[in-house]
Amino acid sequence: MNLDKTNFNNVRTSNISLVMKHVLMSDAPISRADISKKTGLTRATISSLVADLIDLKFLEEVGESSTKSVGKKAVLLRVRIDTVFTISVEFYSSKIYVAKENLLGMPESKHYAKVSPDATEEEICSKLFSMIDDLMAEMSAVGQICYGIGLAAPSPIKGNAMQYSIHFAALCGIDLITRLQARYSCRISVLNNADAAALAESRYGKHVNCDCLVYLWVEQGVGCGVVKNSELVVGRNHVSTEFGHSTVKLDSEVTCFCGKKGCLCSYGSDRALARLLRESSLTQDLVAGSRDVPMINYIELEHQYTHSFREVQGTLAAYLDEVAHYFGASTANLINIIVPDIIVVQGELFHLPRFFDTFKRYCEHYTHPIYNGSCIITDSSVGKDAVLIGASVQLLDELYSNPYCISGFYTSERALLLEMAAITSEV
Repeated sequence: MNLDKTNFNNVRTSNISLVMKHVLMSDAPISRADISKKTGLTRATISSLVADLIDLKFLEEVGESSTKSVGKKAVLLRVRIDTVFTISVEFYSSKIYVAKENLLGMPESKHYAKVSPDATEEEICSKLFSMIDDLMAEMSAVGQICYGIGLAAPSPIKGNAMQYSIHFAALCGIDLITRLQARYSCRISVLNNADAAALAESRYGKHVNCDCLVYLWVEQGVGCGVVKNSELVVGRNHVSTEFGHSTVKLDSEVTCFCGKKGCLCSYGSDRALARLLRESSLTQDLVAGSRDVPMINYIELEHQYTHSFREVQGTLAAYLDEVAHYFGASTANLINIIVPDIIVVQGELFHLPRFFDTFKRYCEHYTHPIYNGSCIITDSSVGKDAVLIGASVQLLDELYSNPYCISGFYTSERALLLEMAAITSEV
């Protein structure tokens, strides 16, 4: 087969992605010979591609194999984590978190800044830009490369903009990608925080090989991210799922922050529990803040639930049972519709005594019998940084799929001079 330059570049990009992903999946340093066996590519091709990945600062040699064999010992390779990075941004509650993330998805140099709920767009962006600028300056000083910036926001995302947010209201309706591209000449991405956490769990959690993973994040509202066959499930215009705004009470008089009545957010979340706690003089002191942003004292709640008078314990048990009932029944509907392998739940509620078990019991009760036992419900294995880690997953996927995009590698004829015959034989 006769390859022109474009076809050759496409083949080589596909092959180098294959090599990169095999090294990433390896639990230990791996040799060129082992990569050749796993990929089916010739040793000459592997040597050429590995040389590119070393030049691009994606891989490094880390000594020789200890395995006894005839001839020269194999040199081992691993992913390099000190040169190529992305920057992750998480908008959460009243804070902005920023960190750089290496090629293995590990966050470093984490910083945060507080934001007032009435802050203007310029005030929010000023704090965000300042943290990103400092991080980029720190990276530049030691020769590190920033491929892109990934943002995760606590809101539905449409047209690259948040639709509603309590703490970041000034950014709602603003195209965040365009806003950052005006200042930074790198790749920019933006997604919902539950989607980011779902991606982090599917890439770096305990269930990386599952077919379908759902991440449910319960706090002031209910966030939901779905990853199917390693891809984030989104609708038209990349709008994320809004499970938290499914209607669970038709005759509701409670208005959700989205403007609807009867949403799951109003009956199966921290906000729902806060509303119930305020209804009783026995428990109203457990909630501070405004009705729009209620803050539950979970430490004191747990103490009273286990050590207070029987009347207080009974009241708390009833409230927690009601919230668990709505959330469990709604989660059962989710299982009946999309049949996930794993559901990961995250939030303070699940750390309260017996809440997790009560929620699961209601979920099992309302799940169709054919699906009972087919879905594992568990807490997060990635932890509190899941959103921050997940903010950069899509950018890292781009790098894994085409490491050459880091430097405009094909601007010269260098690649065309590399093992053309070996590549041609494998097309």
